[in-house]
Order: sequence, then C-alpha cells, then structure tokens
Amino acid sequence: MEQMVKNKRKGRPKKSSFYHTRWNKVGLNVERAAEVLEVSTEQVMEWDVEGAPAMAEKLLLLWDRKHIGYAGWEGFSFSQGALIYKKHRWRPENLLEHERILKQLQELEGKIWRLYRLEGLLELARWHFRNIFGLRISLRFVRQR
Repeated sequence: MEQMVKNKRKGRPKKSSFYHTRWNKVGLNVERAAEVLEVSTEQVMEWDVEGAPAMAEKLLLLWDRKHIGYAGWEGFSFSQGALIYKKHRWRPENLLEHERILKQLQELEGKIWRLYRLEGLLELARWHFRNIFGLRISLRFVRQR
C-alpha cells in the first residue's frame, strides 16, 4: 500500500469530469463558463477541482451542441457555429465554397458529355485545326440537321 502512495503522480491535482467537459468538449474558459452557468468564476474553479452538480455539466453540453434529430443525420450536430460530423467541421463559408465547386464540376461534366457527341467532336477538331494548322472549318452542315 505504501508503495502505491509513493508511485502516485505529484504535481497538479486531478481535474474533475466537469473540467474536462468545460475545457475539452465545450471549449469554454472559466469566465465564459461562469457567464453561461450564471455563477461566479470562483465557483467554476471550485467545480473544476471538486466536481460540479450533474445538471451544470449537462447544461454546458446542451448549450454547446445542438444535435439534429432527423433520419439520415445521425452523428451530425451543430457546435459553435459549425456543422460537425465525427472529426470534420464545416463553417457556412466552407459549405458555400463546396457548392460553388460542385457547380463548376457539373458545368465541366456537361462540356465533357457534349464532346462525346458528334457535334462536340467536330468542334474539338475545328479548334485543333484552327490553333494548330491555322485553318477554319465551318460547322454549317452539322447545324442544318
């Protein structure tokens, strides 16, 4: 028993689960946590060491996370202005950028699909002849169909 006491780690006192919830999960400093819980900063620091009532910890988690309760959205939540899924975070500007990139990809797919048709192949050949050989080829016979 005495040897176990000797091997015990010295230094800072062990933090409570409230501290880990406040700092690691929610990311609140002492002042902001006191403001959210409507208690003093001294009370928050005391709870960090000794533990807090279960309702205080749950309130911090509810304040931070807004889970989406619809089919297909399991595992998604909102936290601090971002959409979260597992370890991925998306802010509104990221989602808008992804939407812009998706539109560009759809336009490129349309252009590629057009190139596979006869008119697209003729247009590509015309571009090559014009840029490589300096010739101009008319596509009037294709447009008459």
